[in-house]
Amino acid sequence: MTKNLLIPPVVLLLLPAAVLQAHIIHVPSDQPTIQTGIDAAADGDTVMVDPGTYGEHDIDFLGKAIAVMSRDPGDSSVVAATIVDGSASENVFSFHSGEGPSSLLTGLTKRDANWYGIRCDPGSPTLSHNFIRDNGAGGIGCYASSPVITRNTVDGNNGGVICERDSNPLISENRIVSNHGGNSGIYLDHSSALILNNVIRDNTVFMGLGGGIFCHQGSPLIINNIVRGNTVYTDQFSPAPAGGGLYVSETTGLIENNIVSGNYVHDYT
Repeated sequence: MTKNLLIPPVVLLLLPAAVLQAHIIHVPSDQPTIQTGIDAAADGDTVMVDPGTYGEHDIDFLGKAIAVMSRDPGDSSVVAATIVDGSASENVFSFHSGEGPSSLLTGLTKRDANWYGIRCDPGSPTLSHNFIRDNGAGGIGCYASSPVITRNTVDGNNGGVICERDSNPLISENRIVSNHGGNSGIYLDHSSALILNNVIRDNTVFMGLGGGIFCHQGSPLIINNIVRGNTVYTDQFSPAPAGGGLYVSETTGLIENNIVSGNYVHDYT
């Protein structure tokens, strides 16, 4: 005899509610801006941004465990066409409500902020497949935060990824290239970051230290990276050696299996 499996009606009522709990909010068809899309979202929702240029700044995740993404983060042409222009404001995106890895920002171009393309202070989201370029203080700034930073292109900023105040991010498989100004490709101060499988190339630091990577105090793990073609311009106040590719001071940790070549130190004067 075959017995029928009876599911209590209360379970049948609960299952669709759980499945339908997550929504996709389209920008600009459902909400006119990325921020209003985030405002309308609940944990588990996705804010999907159509290609175009959005003049927004200091976009705030509000502590929500949501995804903000382009239509196809894996397609570089879609990422390049989905632009958030900070319009010379402070930051393009800000995480400052203790967000965790379930807060996902992926597949957008962030550009032209006076400060950072993305600032985490404090917040530890997942940042992936983004183009972050032409921002005034740096591409990504981490303060007392430990985000997952993976498969992004960080270029043309005044410094690449800046980590201070015990920020311990995972920085993996990024292209951190052609940043220039006062900060390194990756700048670590009191940080025990894991830096793995990145290309850190053609960054230039004026009157500073560590063209590719700067480390001061902390215990970072720096493994399997390519650090090539970076330059430091020194002045009379710069200690020697200034570290065209890599500068380490008062730091423990592990530096292993990296390619460090073709980096330079020049006298600025």
